[in-house]
Amino acid sequence: MTAMYKGYSNSGETLEEIQDTIKDLHRQEASLQRQIDDA
Repeated sequence: MTAMYKGYSNSGETLEEIQDTIKDLHRQEASLQRQIDDA
């Protein structure tokens, strides 16, 4: 994880934006896992 300073990452994203991105990745992972399980 990038270093945080005043709520912003090195890439300029806020912590909330980073958390949203992580949530999206978890949803994608769950969807892909279901597809693999159904194959």
